[in-house]
Amino acid sequence: MDVSGQDASDHCTNSSEGPVTVAQAKYDPFFTRNLRVIEDLLIDEKRYHSTPGFCVSQSRARTTWMRRSLLNWLRDICIHRGTDGEVLAHTAQLIDRYMHIVPTEQNEYQLVGATCFFISSKLKETVPIALRQVTEYTANSLTEQDVLAKELTVCISLMWDLTCITPVDFVAPVVEFLEFVPSLRQIIRQAALCIYIKAFHVEEISTYMPSYIAAACILYALNLTVHRDLSDTAIRSVTRIQRILRLEARKMREAFQILQACFEPGTVQLSNAVLEGDLEPPDSPVREVPAHLVHQLHSSSTTPVNTTLLLPLATSMYIHPHLNASNQSSLASVDIPSLSTSMVFVNNNLVLLHPLLQKLKIWD
Repeated sequence: MDVSGQDASDHCTNSSEGPVTVAQAKYDPFFTRNLRVIEDLLIDEKRYHSTPGFCVSQSRARTTWMRRSLLNWLRDICIHRGTDGEVLAHTAQLIDRYMHIVPTEQNEYQLVGATCFFISSKLKETVPIALRQVTEYTANSLTEQDVLAKELTVCISLMWDLTCITPVDFVAPVVEFLEFVPSLRQIIRQAALCIYIKAFHVEEISTYMPSYIAAACILYALNLTVHRDLSDTAIRSVTRIQRILRLEARKMREAFQILQACFEPGTVQLSNAVLEGDLEPPDSPVREVPAHLVHQLHSSSTTPVNTTLLLPLATSMYIHPHLNASNQSSLASVDIPSLSTSMVFVNNNLVLLHPLLQKLKIWD
């Protein structure tokens, strides 16, 4: 299932670029109700788990916002491509693992994110993303040589051990052990994955092991999907999940409460607290707007443009030295989400520069 909540088989192919997504098997008898698979995941998650990694030389509020912005951007790319959620979860863990090993400044943060997504796509997708597309998603602020060089750096820093155990890995095998009909189990699995993808960028969630996060997502999905007539079965499912994953009751309850607080009660809409945390902190510096962005703002909005604007993540931090005049002039024709041209703040009002971003409901 892709990050938009649809099965990969629902996506069509593109004759010029090849299939956007290759459908994965919906049923695999080896992974169905196989405790050995879960036991292996529980062993490996302790080896590969990493807490959230942040940039250096910045305040905690700003680094938290930068991490959330980067992960939100990567999620929008996955929605645009119809990419499976497993790729997004793997990318987030690669970023965190690398950030804990190599101190990274803010001007290389988007490069790290784009490179980790490139690596994860090659590891997890049948038809990985093209290198050219990676640079286009950054509005050509990065070159192909930048991504290839950083790819080698990431691989060497992680000693070529690029395996990651994510909550997505736990959801499908655990749901198969629940006492529901197959159709309801599929709904619960899809709901749990959507819940995780919706809130995976919240740093408090990532402090827990993937098994605890997966359990919390499944429990929240049970609350949203299971009818009251099946409440007894749902209660037994909680005990079964705890026993299968060997979870501590206290930590399992804490993880569920943190996940639950990320959403409005009884919905999958992010809470106001999460949405406020996704906004740029008020102490961010005021920077000059590049000329090409000022021109686009004049043509795309009737709001008066001042000489100085509060710039978002990319324009204030990620404009790469290789972004020359020719690349800047071509930004207006890019029809894909990018941090470099996705949005700017004009008199504290958010202005989206690409209609696609409005369709994707970025920052929701």
